[in-house]
Amino acid sequence: MQQKGERRLHGAMPETRKTTSEDLLQNYWDYLQKVFREVQASEKSAVASAGRRIAEAIGEGNSLWCFGCTHSALLVGETVYRAGGLILANPIFAPGLWPGERPVTRTSRIEKLSGYAEVLLADTKISAGDIVVVISTSGWNAVPVEFAQLAKEERGACVIAITSMGYLDLRSSKQGPHLSEIADMVIDNHVPVGDASMELSDYPGLQMGPVSTFVGSALINGMMMAAAAALAAKGIEPPVFSSGNVPGGMERNLELVRRYKDQIHYM
Repeated sequence: MQQKGERRLHGAMPETRKTTSEDLLQNYWDYLQKVFREVQASEKSAVASAGRRIAEAIGEGNSLWCFGCTHSALLVGETVYRAGGLILANPIFAPGLWPGERPVTRTSRIEKLSGYAEVLLADTKISAGDIVVVISTSGWNAVPVEFAQLAKEERGACVIAITSMGYLDLRSSKQGPHLSEIADMVIDNHVPVGDASMELSDYPGLQMGPVSTFVGSALINGMMMAAAAALAAKGIEPPVFSSGNVPGGMERNLELVRRYKDQIHYM
C-alpha cells in the first residue's frame, strides 16, 4: 500500500500469452491465478490496513463510501446490500457511468469529463472523517481522479484507491495526477495495461480475458472482511448483512439497519 508522499516502483506486468482455441480457457484461468497470487503476496497487508482504517472510521461514527465508473461500478455494486457484505458500504452510482447506459459508448466519454465529479460530490453527504473507496483500474480518467481529489481536499475524507500501478507507465501521454498520487492509501490490483490477458494466435493483437473484475471483487470483499475483523477485535459486532433467505436473516438485517441508520445513506 502506498501512503501519502511515497513513490512506489512497479514491476513489469505479466506478458500477454498467445493461445489457440483448445487451451484458451485453461490459459485464462491460469493467468488469473497467477495475478491473484501476485496480489496475495504483495497486497495482503495493504488490504488489512485499509480494513483497519475503515473500522476506525466506523467506530467513530463516520461513513464508508464506494465509487467507481463503468466496469469499476460493478465492484461498487458488489459492496452494497448483499449477504456477507458490510451494511455500512454506501454506493455512489453516477448517472451515465454504468455499463447499462445506452448507448454504452457514452460512458467512455463521460468518465473523461472534467467537472462532472463536482456535480456528483454535491449530491452526497461525504464529510470529514469518512472513508471513500475509489476504484479505477487505469487511475487516469477525470471523473474518478477528480472525485477522489475533491472528497479529500474539500470534504476532508480519507481516500482509499484500488488501481493498477502499471498504468503509471502511460504518464507521458496523460495530464494531471494519477489516482495513486491523490489517495491516502493505495491498493494495487496488478492488472496489466489494457486489462486483457490472452492474445488469439490466429489474430495477433486481438486481446481478450479481462482481469480487473475478478481481482477487484476479491480485493473489495477482502477489504470489507478486514474491516469486520478489526471491528470484532475492538469488541464491536460487525454490521454484516445476513442472507434474507435463511431463518431470522431479514429480521437481523433490519435491526442492524435501524442501529446504524445515521451511517447509512442508500435507503
